[in-house]
Amino acid sequence: MRAYEYMHVVGFEETNLVGNVYFVNHVRWQGRCREMFLRQHAPSVLDDLARGLSLVTTRVSCEAMRLRQIHQFNNGPHAGSEA
Repeated sequence: MRAYEYMHVVGFEETNLVGNVYFVNHVRWQGRCREMFLRQHAPSVLDDLARGLSLVTTRVSCEAMRLRQIHQFNNGPHAGSEA
């Protein structure tokens, strides 16, 4: 399987005063990655969403070592989705 890759640049609003990324943003990025994957590879799902289809995230994971290394204006982790 090929992986889908979404690149993200971390902004100030995603960090605290010291520049560390708030953990919740990692979950947001995974959701954004899923949206961009669907937009590019399954655009008809967007119509289904408009008609009431719901996508529910039931489980997420992030590698703790990578989380400690991310600061503002770094590229965020490469959120991925198997294609």
